[in-house]
Amino acid sequence: KSYWSAMAELEGHRGKEGVYVFRREIIAALRAKHQRPAEYHARLVLKDPSDLNCKEWVFEKGYGPIKVFEELIKGQTYIMTDDPSGGVGKDYNAKHIMCVSRYPFEEVALIYANTLSLLEQAAYAHWGIKRYNDAYWVPEANNHGHGVMAYARSEPFNLDNGAGVTIDS
Repeated sequence: KSYWSAMAELEGHRGKEGVYVFRREIIAALRAKHQRPAEYHARLVLKDPSDLNCKEWVFEKGYGPIKVFEELIKGQTYIMTDDPSGGVGKDYNAKHIMCVSRYPFEEVALIYANTLSLLEQAAYAHWGIKRYNDAYWVPEANNHGHGVMAYARSEPFNLDNGAGVTIDS
């Protein structure tokens, strides 16, 4: 699907004009959510960090860049916006996962860190997409975004390979 068709579908088929209203609603939802504490924090780690070929990631609750405000509700539609970063401790990578099936829209999870490599950012994107009902993923198409999308399209994630996941920039 194209960006505009996905947005139109999420907005009840209002077309391009409605996207601006949709964006304002997203910003309002994000501000409201940050007033609430997270249910839990978590992170992803390689199952075997000593194996340079290890591609299996493990979800760990406790601490980390994932803040979960609400678990998946089956049948709901989710979208994940993504502002990738270089992962060297300066700029932050921010992924906001929001439920757009109810009004007002609500942020259900946040991934926020400044030290994740592009590969790790792809792993977190994969986690968010799969955890939240094959969420639409809209990464920023900047230099870091193209790197994250390249990792996301490759093994083990295969996000743009008939997996039912929309990558749109």
